[in-house]
Amino acid sequence: MKKKLSDLTKIIMNNFDTSLKSANVPPLFFNSWEHCSSTRRDVFCHSVFLSILNDVIQALPNVSQTAVDVRLTSRSPDDGHIVKWQPDIVALTREGEGYCPVLYADFESPNSSDLRILAKDIEGYHRWLDNGGTQVPYILVVVLPDQTGGYWPLRYTGKTQYNSVVNGRNNELKELGPKKFWLDQFRQTLRKNPIDLSDISIINIGNGFPELLKISP
Repeated sequence: MKKKLSDLTKIIMNNFDTSLKSANVPPLFFNSWEHCSSTRRDVFCHSVFLSILNDVIQALPNVSQTAVDVRLTSRSPDDGHIVKWQPDIVALTREGEGYCPVLYADFESPNSSDLRILAKDIEGYHRWLDNGGTQVPYILVVVLPDQTGGYWPLRYTGKTQYNSVVNGRNNELKELGPKKFWLDQFRQTLRKNPIDLSDISIINIGNGFPELLKISP
């Protein structure tokens, strides 16, 4: 039975709450750059969280199996070019002799919870749908702590990169904290370039518990 996005989101958030509380992870694992720095040799934040997220999704009703690190392709009906999209997890249900997707999910670590979620994740989802991809709900999990100070640099701020509009605004990010800073950027971007979010839920775990992040202006 197909569930509404709101119902799926509630179940996922409840499962998350339990999983995050019981996860045996180091302090600051999901709400700082401590475990995502490229200078460390034990950078496991993304991989560990995907394991937790996979367990959460597998517990959903009507999910027979999950596929991890999926490379999806579809062909444009206009000119035949190949469109690619790579969600972290696809929840599947049995249909006949095969599987049918019922949910897509992505996780963005502390060092990638920025404007990439619009340009890479959400626009990527829509390109996939616009070119023949199966339309099912999309869950995007981000890490945006509601705290000021700390080490939270700005990356990919070159002229043609995702975060070009915030180049040089490191002090503002530090003063506002990641959640307020990036939420403001999401909303400003969507005012200029609206995106359909009707099949998308964004869940923030940056404060140690799951919360629904409303990015619409």
